[in-house]
Amino acid sequence: MNIPLSNLVKTLHLSIIVISCISLVIILPHAFADTKESSPSINETQIQLKVNQTMESDNIKVKFLNVIEDSRCPAGVTCIWEGQVKITVNIIKNDQSLGNFVLTSRAEQQDMAIQTFDGHSIQVVRVDPYPTSGKKILPSDYLATFVISESGILSPSTQISFVENETFPVIITQVELDSPFLLMPDNRTCTLPAKPGFINNCRTDLIPGQKVQCAYSLGSGTCEPDHQFTRGTNQSCFGSDGSPNAPQWFDLYNNQNKTVQIRLFQLIILQGGKSWGNWGLFPTKVNLGPHEKCTFGLVPSDEPLSLDQTNMGFAASYTFEGKNYTTSTPPLTDLYNDTRTWQYGGNKWTFAEQNTVTVPEFPDALLVMVIVVTLIVTFYRIKPIKI
Repeated sequence: MNIPLSNLVKTLHLSIIVISCISLVIILPHAFADTKESSPSINETQIQLKVNQTMESDNIKVKFLNVIEDSRCPAGVTCIWEGQVKITVNIIKNDQSLGNFVLTSRAEQQDMAIQTFDGHSIQVVRVDPYPTSGKKILPSDYLATFVISESGILSPSTQISFVENETFPVIITQVELDSPFLLMPDNRTCTLPAKPGFINNCRTDLIPGQKVQCAYSLGSGTCEPDHQFTRGTNQSCFGSDGSPNAPQWFDLYNNQNKTVQIRLFQLIILQGGKSWGNWGLFPTKVNLGPHEKCTFGLVPSDEPLSLDQTNMGFAASYTFEGKNYTTSTPPLTDLYNDTRTWQYGGNKWTFAEQNTVTVPEFPDALLVMVIVVTLIVTFYRIKPIKI
């Protein structure tokens, strides 16, 4: 049987194309994933100072000025509040005073212990001695332990441009701004007795046929509806130190094919693209497995919701493997009190039922598949060359 040479050449070319493209599909998803785990190369310096002592590190001078409050519950005593210790420090960089700063050490309020300045941060991690009942601590007895780090963290006054880049190691992929209302049991009523100076206007008709739980919040003269505590995942971004459950929250997503650990995490809350508030720095390291998510819960304090539901966004700033990243969302609005959330699907944000939009794990492989099909179709449409 005689096979035309042109057909053999064409078959050989086609085989080479298919084999090459299949190899790319297999290899490409792993090409950008470094299999070697490495720790972030962040410069950190730990120092200990007594009151009125000064120490210099990398052209930064820190002076421990004084202790302005020590209300920590003494050891062996039962208190209704754990208390806090509040100190002041003076910071000088390159012979220029940056001013005096107040650092507060309080349980579960780590952001109050940190101050950012000119690309760095200082955190008070320990103040000794710890109070004991019946013993007075003199100013000269105090010894404070600090950690100074290179941060590269955003200033709270920074205006943020929306960064839509799925190639970042960790990105924001889901936002809940307005969770469903909290419903009352059938045998209870929503209306509460009016407090002195308050308006008793708790509403029961927010959802037809349902009773919505409401309460008086601090700073409000009216009775406001409560919201359900929901979550995007079962995992808090801060492990056992935090909770994913809140009426408002967002998800962080590891976009890598390997486990990542991000540090010096800071949250900038945006309204209309401009800074509305600043949470952090959080000294806790955030660990995420390959393509794993965690939830950052925005738990309200004496109010139904922490944030407005209109034109809000987030910018998450963090350090990974010695580089600084800031991933952000566009301004988002949610006034529907339902289970729908804003979700990022790799090229746009969609308002849909929770956890129904996914980020493509291998966008480059999909591109290669398109190229494969295009080449095959194009190749078959070429007429054989006569020899």
